Amino acid sequence: MPQFRLAACVSFLALAMASPGAGAGTASGLAHPAIWPRAASPKVITDAKTEAFITGLMAQMSVEEKVGQTIQGDIASMTPDDLRAHPLGSILAGGNSAPDGDNRAPAEKWLALTNAYRAVAMEARPATPRSRS
Repeated sequence: MPQFRLAACVSFLALAMASPGAGAGTASGLAHPAIWPRAASPKVITDAKTEAFITGLMAQMSVEEKVGQTIQGDIASMTPDDLRAHPLGSILAGGNSAPDGDNRAPAEKWLALTNAYRAVAMEARPATPRSRS
């Protein structure tokens, strides 16, 4: 198995070195946004009303809130109160995490913790209106 990993790493490095822009004469780490593909939602799931709503909502969000939308926290490493200071996109509950670290927590504890996170998530922030649905 270690030989396979070594071969895979060598193959990956060879491909990376052969890729455009990896050779001599190019600035390492230089981005070329002009050649990036244009980001757009698929037409089949896009309508003008929805796009306008999303654009308006994004315009009201702080940079911290936008970045937070890309982060998933975990109930083992944060509390509902932490969510106030660090608005995140989602909270993972499960896997190796449980309410108060109790892997045999009853459903009532799970529900209480979920409701606590939801209550904080639904609080209005200065820059962002919250839907109450």
